[in-house]
Amino acid sequence: MVVREFKQRTNELLADVMDFVDVNGHTPLHIASYFGDFKISRLFTMKGANALFETANEKETCLSVGKDKYSRGVIQTLNDAANTANTKDL
Repeated sequence: MVVREFKQRTNELLADVMDFVDVNGHTPLHIASYFGDFKISRLFTMKGANALFETANEKETCLSVGKDKYSRGVIQTLNDAANTANTKDL
């Protein structure tokens, strides 16, 4: 009985936190997605976070924030590798 009530209240608290929006219009899922924290992003979506929630100003979804951050990381890694290869040829 106590464990069931604890789990229920924990889920309610988590749902309240997932709906929180900061001054930039980002939810916790936006932030987890931006930093590439896939485990937390998955937990939030499993608990009901809306991955398609858009920020008020820029209309960024949680998914687009993570995708853009990941793409920039891949491009930067490729760029660094190309620059390293080019300097070795000199």
